[in-house]
Amino acid sequence: MEISQKSVLAKLLATENITVEHQKVKTAYFDLKERKVVLPIFNDMSSDLYDLLIGHEVSHALNTPLEGWHDAASVKGRGFKSFLNVVEDARIEADIKRRYPGLVKNFFKGYKELFELDFFGLEGRDINEYPLIDRINIHFKVGMFAAVDFTDAELVYVDKVAKCETWEDVVAVATEIYELSKTEEAMTDMIEEMQFNSDQGDNTDESETEQAGGTEEETEEETSGDEGDSQEQEDGQDEETEGDTEQTVSSDDTSDAESDFDPESVTDTAFRQNEDKLLDAQAGEYFYANFPKLDYNKWIKMDPWTEFENQKTTEIIKKVRNEEDYMWLDEKVSRNDAVDSMVKDFRTKNNAYINYMVQQFEAKRKAAQFAKSRENKTGVLNADKLWATKLTEDVFLSNTIVPDGKNHGMLMVIDFSGSMYDKMADTIEQMLIQVSFCKKVNIPFEVYSFTDRFHEDFMQHLVRNQKEKDLRIMDQALTINKLISSDQSAKVYKKSFENLLLLASAYSDRYDGKPHLERCSLPNHLELGGTPLAETIVLLRDRAIDFRRQHNIEVLNTLFLTDGGNTGTLEIGNTPSYRHNGQKDSIVIKEGGITTVASSNSKIWTKRWSDLGCEAALKHFDETTGSRTINYYLTNSSKSDLRWMFYNLHGYDDIKFDKQYKDEWLKDGFLQLDGLNGFKSAYVLRAKDLGNVEDLEVNGDKKNDLVRGFRKFQKSKSTSRKFLGKFIEKIA
Repeated sequence: MEISQKSVLAKLLATENITVEHQKVKTAYFDLKERKVVLPIFNDMSSDLYDLLIGHEVSHALNTPLEGWHDAASVKGRGFKSFLNVVEDARIEADIKRRYPGLVKNFFKGYKELFELDFFGLEGRDINEYPLIDRINIHFKVGMFAAVDFTDAELVYVDKVAKCETWEDVVAVATEIYELSKTEEAMTDMIEEMQFNSDQGDNTDESETEQAGGTEEETEEETSGDEGDSQEQEDGQDEETEGDTEQTVSSDDTSDAESDFDPESVTDTAFRQNEDKLLDAQAGEYFYANFPKLDYNKWIKMDPWTEFENQKTTEIIKKVRNEEDYMWLDEKVSRNDAVDSMVKDFRTKNNAYINYMVQQFEAKRKAAQFAKSRENKTGVLNADKLWATKLTEDVFLSNTIVPDGKNHGMLMVIDFSGSMYDKMADTIEQMLIQVSFCKKVNIPFEVYSFTDRFHEDFMQHLVRNQKEKDLRIMDQALTINKLISSDQSAKVYKKSFENLLLLASAYSDRYDGKPHLERCSLPNHLELGGTPLAETIVLLRDRAIDFRRQHNIEVLNTLFLTDGGNTGTLEIGNTPSYRHNGQKDSIVIKEGGITTVASSNSKIWTKRWSDLGCEAALKHFDETTGSRTINYYLTNSSKSDLRWMFYNLHGYDDIKFDKQYKDEWLKDGFLQLDGLNGFKSAYVLRAKDLGNVEDLEVNGDKKNDLVRGFRKFQKSKSTSRKFLGKFIEKIA
């Protein structure tokens, strides 16, 4: 059962802007100071039963006075408490069903389910054999389904329970039924004892009978007298009880049988004992945090290229072979010449695939438009169809209305962590392929990088001044750069594109006579560092909402290019930033009416606290932005590494993994592992396969060399096409 949905239900039922939390408690309560309803963590169960429990607990929390409950329950002991339970349950459930008639059906089905599970401890017995309080309990909870019978005298008490409106009414009625139950039970015990003694007397001889109690006539007289005395005591007790129904009856005013007996509702006691079965005993702690309101313009570096372009020590060189001694020498290249060469190489290598993406995307978009098209009658007679009036009534001209295609938008986020070093050149190239594709099909886009290399005083100020109950960013070196976007002018866009090609060359090992940037002089914020993914997601959330609103985007796709899990830390409310791996915790993010829950539900290991925080932030990002979030997980992993990724999502299933490995990784060059690191859609692939095609290389003059080279070329081409097809299918 999705707790976030039921939390919203509880909040709606509460009729005020209160906070609703699930915690490891045995029963619900209402925190008056914090205006917070705290609900237990229930096991998975039917929707009707869950709605019953939520409605019941919310009504208890809002209607039952905590102090008054403890005071009244302690007056006459445990038995009396069960009477209070029965009458108060009837009152608060009637109240919530009056307010929300839609819950009546849920209550009926939910209690029917509990009745069939023998939560009331009837064990197949006839409910009409039970005392009055138990029949009242079953009548108000299960209703007509249990077919409970009452005498005319008992219906008076049933009516009193139904008319309880206040807590004081509940205490008075519960006390009255409790005292009645004590009297009736005492009488029953006395009669049973007399019958037992009478049976014993039949087995004695006449002389023993005379010695013990005289003649039968004398015995009957004594018995009759005793009964009269007992009745007088009972009448006196009733008069005294009417004066003060809440006063404890002393032992001096009652017989020993009455004072020793403490009646209780056995069906209520059985239900309370079975309540634990409804709770999730294995649940971990739930940690709550509000989603923060942050000004992303203060955190994100919107112009990362000024320092990059003004670096006086930056050098662009290319390796040139000295033919005399076959040594490679460094030759300086001007920035303009290097950029011209890089742009030309990029277009030559990737234009065909950019055009292929455009073709596939437009085909998907046109197909969607066609599927939504409809015929509209013009109201003008079609003269060519008049002859067919006896066969059809469709004689009007019609035209086909094709709705406009949906407005798409794309955000791209690149991991600038140290482990991306050998993948960065290919990753930036793939990102520029996506950018070029977006440009061609007129899709708004923005590209960001993230790492933790930006140490500035104002960052410390931002980190220190976050709100205590918010989801808080901990990394004072958090670095987010806006690298390129569709909003830039043509001149600025061209410059950003060229700078990205230069940056990619700094991380490239392809020095075969092509110009590249010397990496040693890169600005600090463009260097590689950690992977503060969770904190980046939090900061980009509001930017995604503004970006969508700004461009009237209907379909927003957010693409994360990473090569590992999150290394950043989000602090949750008042809890420490670290939790032990063995905890089965859940993190709950609240914002307005939206509640997002992330739980440690990995198949083979419990998530790290930082991973759980990242997943919660990611889920909240998806739910509040409406984005379709995709992860390209770039790897050089071995089969064993891929196997463990699979295990974490699906458990130990070697047969299923081997099949997927063969069908996808070996055949197509990528592995689809949706759910990896919390991403709904995730693809594990080699960075070098990101839309790139191997050059046709032939090592030797033999026919076999040519065949091998051509096969390798065709395989890379096929892999690229298949992956791009998958990508277009996701975003279109």
